[in-house]
Amino acid sequence: MAKFPKIGDFGWLIVIAIALMAIFYFMTPLSSTVTPTGVKAIKEFTLGSVGYVEAIPAKTLVLGTFKVGQTQTNVLRSLPRLTLSSSLFGADSQEYVIDVPSWYHDSMEKLVINFNVAESNMYGNLVIKWNGREVFYETANPRGYSVEITPDYVEEQNTLVVMAEGPGMRFWANTIYDLRDLEVNLKYGPVKLYPFELFPNELQSFRNGEVQFYGSGPGKLLVKVNGKQIYYKTPTGQDSADFSFTDVPLSMGENILSFETREGIVDLFNTELKIFLLTNQITRSRSFNLTSQDQLAMSQQRFRGRVTYTVESIEREGSLSIKLNGNTLSVPQPAVGENTVYFTSGDSREGKNTVEFSGTGSFEISKVLIELAAA
Repeated sequence: MAKFPKIGDFGWLIVIAIALMAIFYFMTPLSSTVTPTGVKAIKEFTLGSVGYVEAIPAKTLVLGTFKVGQTQTNVLRSLPRLTLSSSLFGADSQEYVIDVPSWYHDSMEKLVINFNVAESNMYGNLVIKWNGREVFYETANPRGYSVEITPDYVEEQNTLVVMAEGPGMRFWANTIYDLRDLEVNLKYGPVKLYPFELFPNELQSFRNGEVQFYGSGPGKLLVKVNGKQIYYKTPTGQDSADFSFTDVPLSMGENILSFETREGIVDLFNTELKIFLLTNQITRSRSFNLTSQDQLAMSQQRFRGRVTYTVESIEREGSLSIKLNGNTLSVPQPAVGENTVYFTSGDSREGKNTVEFSGTGSFEISKVLIELAAA
């Protein structure tokens, strides 16, 4: 009978230890969290709309409620409170830059500085300078004041200086002025102007703009964009004015929307400007974490990553793209219901991972599960 070499007690201990280490090596990753079906749940979240969405404006500007056909007011600067103090040794002098865009200059009537003196000891004069020229110089009592500046003295960039003079013979005291609600108002009209900005990507993919409003009044409303007419009639209730590249020349940066009237005043309520682009792409991203054991299990090809997402509805046919950390996954054409996409250790990494959903179609996706499933 053949004889096997004897293994001492210490040798057997080494064999058993190696066997246990092997079992521990292959079974420890995921073992405490793997379900009987061989799946480890990593994260669950909801997603929402993904992909191309039509009829949703990329930008909405709320213009509000106003009258067209009379003098308009644009607040250029507002200061709720301004406290000035001046002594023989120095004075407070507040300086502000006031911009008046060029498109207001043709219809400008005047510029008005309104303010209230809430408190003053009237030891010295209150001084207001506009572009270096004194437009107010007097000992101001506590009350409201209004200072008018003609268009001849208004530039595109202006300097407003507000200061108090010293106390004069009262060398022991300070001149004090407490001003409230100082406003620099531009009076222009009767055309109502609204600038709106288009960024390079918006200009490249611009589809159309839409001015929505509720109008009433006897006058005919004339709406223009960059000087080109897009609407001319007497509004009676809810209405809108559309424009596109074929109607008006649009520019990168500032563009001007104007409202004017013929034969009377028009009241506009809840006025909005909506900008639509050729493609409104909604991309949604979520993050999840993987442990070193998760990565090891996938690199050994005993488990693979799985993304299970539920499509509630498909509003527009097209492809769905899913990227993990920038790596594009293989995504079959989505269908309503549950869909599954797999990823490997080459797509994922230990720690934080980011999954991104986008597409040329339009999908409403509710629940998304990130899991590791036995290979």
